[in-house]
Amino acid sequence: MLPRRSLAVPLSLGITMICLLIMVLIGWILVTVFAALKETDTSIYWVLLPLGTFILCCVLAGVAFYLAFSVKSVQVNRRQANFIDAVTHELKSPIASIKLGLETMARRQLSEKDMGMFTSAMKKDVRRLDRLISHLLQAASLNVENDEIVAEEFEFSKVLDECITDVCTYHAFDKTNIEVRTGPTRYFAAVMDFEIIFRNLLDNAIKYSGTPPKISVNLDEANDGSITVAIENNGTSVPEAERDRVFNRFERTGIELERTKPGVGLGLFIVRFLLKRNRGSVRLETPEHGGGTRVIVELPGMKKSVKQKQRKVKVVAKELNNGQLVG
Repeated sequence: MLPRRSLAVPLSLGITMICLLIMVLIGWILVTVFAALKETDTSIYWVLLPLGTFILCCVLAGVAFYLAFSVKSVQVNRRQANFIDAVTHELKSPIASIKLGLETMARRQLSEKDMGMFTSAMKKDVRRLDRLISHLLQAASLNVENDEIVAEEFEFSKVLDECITDVCTYHAFDKTNIEVRTGPTRYFAAVMDFEIIFRNLLDNAIKYSGTPPKISVNLDEANDGSITVAIENNGTSVPEAERDRVFNRFERTGIELERTKPGVGLGLFIVRFLLKRNRGSVRLETPEHGGGTRVIVELPGMKKSVKQKQRKVKVVAKELNNGQLVG
């Protein structure tokens, strides 16, 4: 486990140095002006005043820059530590479970019922590992600068329904706990991107729902063809100060070792990137009743034509490498 560095030391030291430099700068200006007013030959003072002020301002800017760089480094260190802790847990738990199941099956004569129970548990662990590896591969593939996607016209509500079915099957979740309000909506975009997007969002909605779980999925289409999808659960709300941060890569709220939910902090990062390259956006809200989390996905209207169908759209992902993605 990587050590988690504290922000207290660089922040305290940086703020103290900045305050001292500001005091020195103000003192330099006052002393120079006072001396210039007292002396008859003031030319040297009026030369030293801007020169010294410029030098002190440069030092002040350098200290401020170093403070920002230090804070950024600590934040990166924390994200790396969280990621390693999460991946270690996500890999170790299912592997240990599979190993125990295989050893039990090898050493004991199990009944058909027990054999089926162990097999089912191991299949679930394998699916968990497969999901983790898929997330890591998806996140890694976003670094490709010349990523090509295929845009096509599809039925939006059908894609949503298929994603709901897949995620409910994976979590053994009762589909009747999800209230779905959709309608026939045609859209032109990369359908594979939206399958990944909504599987990740629905996966989070189920994982972080309350007891008893209650999830709603609403699809609305405006007159201009723009689409809004709202996915809401009744779990714990994401604090407002952390709603932008959770879309960063490997970023999760809280301390990794204190979490009870699986994940490595890649789902929302992937969602945001795929929506951005499809000219969409995503944000988190707290529902009107005050509990749970609502995820709002907004997509612009797309002009559809015969020439557009099945054409390849080249997407340059430079924003990812330059850190310009907006959460």
